Amino acid sequence: MVPPGYAEFRNEINKLYAHQHHHHARLSINTNKIRTLLIELLQQIYDAKQMPDKLDEALVNETARLLYDGVEKGYGKRLIELDYDSPDFRMLTSLKNDVWQFSAAKNYQEMKAMTEAL
Repeated sequence: MVPPGYAEFRNEINKLYAHQHHHHARLSINTNKIRTLLIELLQQIYDAKQMPDKLDEALVNETARLLYDGVEKGYGKRLIELDYDSPDFRMLTSLKNDVWQFSAAKNYQEMKAMTEAL
């Protein structure tokens, strides 16, 4: 059974990720995976009739990978290629931590919004 409001919610997800999908050729992560995970999360919330007790690990990881891929491309260097004690290594390590924290916070807000919408 398709949850009420599913079509509208799916349209909103598509709008949110349309920009990232448009630039997909430059990214190594497939945004369709994120879309699929969001739909699965929505179904889980709908079935439980409440917000999950914990973050969706797969969605946090996939979002963080997508964003960090963009960070490395924008920075012009990959963390694995840098000397451990270099300023670039410290900067990218800090940005990587920020991306993962942002992804977790984003997942929490997505779950909250989905729960409130249902």
